[in-house]
Amino acid sequence: MLTKLKLKRSEKRAIKLGISVVVLVIFLNLVVFPLRDSHEELTKRKSTLTASLVKFTKKLQEAKGLASEINRYKKEIGQYSQRALEGGSAELAQVALEELANKLAKAQGLTVTNTYKERSKDEKFGYLRIGARITVKGDYDAIIRFLEAIQKAPELVATSEISLKHYRGYEATVTVFGLSKKEKS
Repeated sequence: MLTKLKLKRSEKRAIKLGISVVVLVIFLNLVVFPLRDSHEELTKRKSTLTASLVKFTKKLQEAKGLASEINRYKKEIGQYSQRALEGGSAELAQVALEELANKLAKAQGLTVTNTYKERSKDEKFGYLRIGARITVKGDYDAIIRFLEAIQKAPELVATSEISLKHYRGYEATVTVFGLSKKEKS
């Protein structure tokens, strides 16, 4: 049976204080400290996510800028497609390039002595790079005018190599290249 203990007032206070301390310690360990730890963890996670959001926002802005730049280049490429060498295939474009070079050379009063086909290569952006080497004879000024005519031609053509010899007149071997629309497969 339970016996009733007679405790002094100071003992009762000590017991109440002890129970309060135990309850406080349990409350701190089970509620306050875990809440504080999770708050710190959430704060760190928030700062990490905020930094990631800022980084991704910058990348998104860069991507929007790149998209507009790509569209600008696509329009520019589309404008140049009308200036590409004619031909439904690489071989036909090669013939068109040789004919154009011969026509420009003869227009400057040069004699075409040789024409060599170069291998087609560098397929980029829907265009194929076509090349030809043409050897012409004539006076120096005519050769210069021929090179200028190639550079000013409305077609997408240019020169990449020039070899000039002088023996009983001037002879130039010029590597001409042009862009042709890549044939559809």
